[in-house]
Amino acid sequence: MGRPTLDEAASLTDIILDAAHRLFCDKGYGASMDEIAAASDVTKLTIYRRFPSKEALLMAMIDRELERFGALTSAAGQGDAPPMDALKQTMWAMFQFTLQPENLKISRLLLIEAYTSSKVQSRFNDWVE
Repeated sequence: MGRPTLDEAASLTDIILDAAHRLFCDKGYGASMDEIAAASDVTKLTIYRRFPSKEALLMAMIDRELERFGALTSAAGQGDAPPMDALKQTMWAMFQFTLQPENLKISRLLLIEAYTSSKVQSRFNDWVE
């Protein structure tokens, strides 16, 4: 077996983040690291090598989703469209993204955790900026 290549390691990180996303959507922050490891088909040690805590895993998952959201909205406003049409396209893309059920669940989770955790609240403020 040996150590994974950089591509394999990145793929494994995505697999873990995908599983965390699904479980956080389904169970909220109550999803356990055991459940995330099982859904990722990895050991908890593999997860903890990448993310030192469940909170760090949540933050990494949110960061990835924010990157995806940014790419989606940036792409929507590209092209030769007049500025108002580009703005409308961007706003429509944002609207559609936020109304996806899994994104509504993650938004709710984030708001709850920001209310109960000062670390998440601080990070939430960073995201807003």
